[in-house]
Amino acid sequence: MSAYRVLQVHNRPRQPGGADRMVDQERDVLTEHGHVVEQWLLDSQSLSGLRAGVAAIWNPSARRSLRRTVAEFEPDLIHLHTPFPFLSASVFEAFADLPVVHTVHSYRWSCIAGTHYLDGATCDACVGRTIPVPAARNRCYQDSLVPSLALAAGLTVHRLKGSLDRIDRVVTFSPSTAEQLVRTAVAPEKIAIVPNFVEDPGPPTDHDDGYALFLGRLTAEKGIVTLVQAWTQHRQRDGLRLTIVGDGPLGSWVKSIASHHDEVDFLGWRDRDFVGDLLRRASCLVFPSEWYEGMPLSILEAFACGVPVLVSDVGNYWRMVEPGRTGHVFRSQDPADLARLVDDLANRPSVLSQMRPHCRAAYEAHHTPTVGYERLARLYDEVMAEHRSRS
Repeated sequence: MSAYRVLQVHNRPRQPGGADRMVDQERDVLTEHGHVVEQWLLDSQSLSGLRAGVAAIWNPSARRSLRRTVAEFEPDLIHLHTPFPFLSASVFEAFADLPVVHTVHSYRWSCIAGTHYLDGATCDACVGRTIPVPAARNRCYQDSLVPSLALAAGLTVHRLKGSLDRIDRVVTFSPSTAEQLVRTAVAPEKIAIVPNFVEDPGPPTDHDDGYALFLGRLTAEKGIVTLVQAWTQHRQRDGLRLTIVGDGPLGSWVKSIASHHDEVDFLGWRDRDFVGDLLRRASCLVFPSEWYEGMPLSILEAFACGVPVLVSDVGNYWRMVEPGRTGHVFRSQDPADLARLVDDLANRPSVLSQMRPHCRAAYEAHHTPTVGYERLARLYDEVMAEHRSRS
C-alpha cells in the first residue's frame, strides 16, 4: 500500500459529534502508517446570522482558503468529510483536478436536517428533488424559516453544479446508507462501504454491574421518550436499572423524570474516560434511535467493551446486531416491546453475559483501527490508480 499526502476537509458542526471523532481518528491512523495528513477545518461556530446564510449557499472565502492550502500542501488526494452546512458547492472548485474521496456522515445530500426525521417519524420528502421545497416549507433546519431557506438553496446549488459528480468515491458506513445515496442520484459504482472503527479499550471485563446504559444526545429522534417510558411505565421494578448519559433539548424533562423514579439515573454529560468506564461495566447498551443513523460509534464502542446492544428496528441498527449473539432488536417507538425484552433478559442474566465474548469478537473482526486503516488504504490505492489511468 502506497503512502499519500492527504488533505482532510471538514466543516465541524456547532456541537461536536461522531464525524469529528472519525476525522481525527483517520488522521491519526494514517499518520501512524506513514501518510502525511493536513487538516483544513471550518468551525461552524465562526459563522452566524447573514454570513452563515450566505456561506450555506456559496462560500468564496472558504474556496480561496482551500486553494491556498492545496497550492502550499500539494496533496495527492482530498478526503472531504462534511461540506455542510457552510462549505457550500464552492469548495469543489478549489480541488482542481485532484481525486476526491468523500465520507458521508449524515443524510445532508437529501435532507437539510441530515436526519430524514420530521414530526416523530422518518421522512423522505426531499429525496431525489433538485429543489428541496418541503424542507423550506416545513422549516426543517433549526425549526426556522430563514436558515431552512438558506440550506435548501445551498443544496440546490450543489445539485445544479454537479458536486456529487466531482467526487471519485463516496464512502458510507452501511448498506442502508448506500441505498439512500443511490436514491439521491449517486452512481452505485462510486459508492464504497467502509465501516467505522474505534480505539481498542482493552480486554473486556467478565462481569457487569446490573444496569442498562443510554449514551447520546437527548432529542426526540434519538428515541429517548420511548426509552424512558419503557422503564417508567412498563418495566418490572426489580429488573435492570437505566443509566442515561447525555444532554440536549429534552435534558430537563429526563432529569425531572429521573428525580421521581428510582429505577432511572440521569448523569448528564460526562467526559470520555468516565463514559468508557461506565460502558465497560454495563449489562447492555440501549440504542432506541428512530431515524436513519449510519454506524453509531457508541454501538462499536459497546462491542469493543464486550457489551451487548439492544437496538430499534430502524435504519442500519438491526443489521449491526446479531440477535442472540451480540444483542437484540425491538420495535421502534414501542416502549412496551422494549420493556418486555429488557425484563426477559433481566430474568436470564446469563444470556447477556454469554453474549459478551461474541460482541468483542465482532469488534476485533470488523471495527479495530487496523482493520479500518487497511480498508481506507485499499480505497485510496483504487482511487489513485483510477486517477492515474484517466490522466
